[in-house]
Amino acid sequence: RRPSGRLEAVQLMGMMDDMLEKAGLEGLLELVKVEQNIYNIVFHELIRQVSVGCAERGQLLAKLRQRYQSLLDRVPRRLKALHTEVVAQRALDRRLTEEIHHIKLTIQQLSMYVRSDWGVIVSNITTCCSRTNKICRTFDVNTAAVTATLLLQDTECINIIMESTDYWRKQLAAFMAQLKQTEHAHCAQISAIQQGINKWLSFSLLCEHYQGEKQLNCQQTLGELGDIQERWLNMSLQLFSRHPSADGGPPEGQHAQTELDNELCELLRELDVQVNGDNGLHGNVMSLLGLMESWGSKLATVIEDPEKMAVSDWLELERALHSWKSLADEAFRHFSNKTDNKPDTS
Repeated sequence: RRPSGRLEAVQLMGMMDDMLEKAGLEGLLELVKVEQNIYNIVFHELIRQVSVGCAERGQLLAKLRQRYQSLLDRVPRRLKALHTEVVAQRALDRRLTEEIHHIKLTIQQLSMYVRSDWGVIVSNITTCCSRTNKICRTFDVNTAAVTATLLLQDTECINIIMESTDYWRKQLAAFMAQLKQTEHAHCAQISAIQQGINKWLSFSLLCEHYQGEKQLNCQQTLGELGDIQERWLNMSLQLFSRHPSADGGPPEGQHAQTELDNELCELLRELDVQVNGDNGLHGNVMSLLGLMESWGSKLATVIEDPEKMAVSDWLELERALHSWKSLADEAFRHFSNKTDNKPDTS
């Protein structure tokens, strides 16, 4: 059928615009195909109207040619962009797939590791708990046994210390009483010598105290007292070391124990000096005895004839008698000082 004229061409142009407008709303992927269909329809209609001569037909053909040329220009760019987008999307998908697969493998490995080691960890914890319980029970038993043993040892040490101190006190009291009696006897003998030089034989017997059996017995007694004192003092220090104070320092009684040790050692030293005569008494007595013996032998030769002695010898004898008296007075002062400074053993 031939077209009726210009009006039909205008209607065809309007229909093409409407169809293009609708095609733009359907999406980019179907745009090329729809637009090609539209152009095919229009070209078929133009072929039908080719025999119709009018100015609008020329405008329509020019517009179709422009649109179709624009379509041909857009198609390669759009296809290239779509291809690039698809390739990038595929690469991204492939990368994400690899990452997901790697994460999945890592999670599987971690799960296998946790499952394999969890049993070992639980077993080790159970074993450690069991060993800890056994050690705690053993520690409690050993602690109770050690505590009982220490208590028994402490009791034995205290008993030994008490017995030793009682024995030491009794022995010291007996020794001091014996020494006191001996000193009184010595004092009486020296007083007799001071009243008369002719009694020098009894004074010579006094010297045997510092050389004979009595001095040896006194020294042995002092040695035994020293050993007993050292034994119970050391045992006391061991007892204090096992029972320190709450702040970790020495116990309250340890300082008093140390002072007692020093005082007892000083007491035994003074007694040893007193027994041996190292305080000067022995020297005075021996000097006095030596002078007496020398003058005794000298006087024995002239006792039957006193006139044989020269005047100077009598003067020397007088000076010797004054020296004897001075030595006797000094020895007597030693006994007086010992009596005044005698230590208290109660």
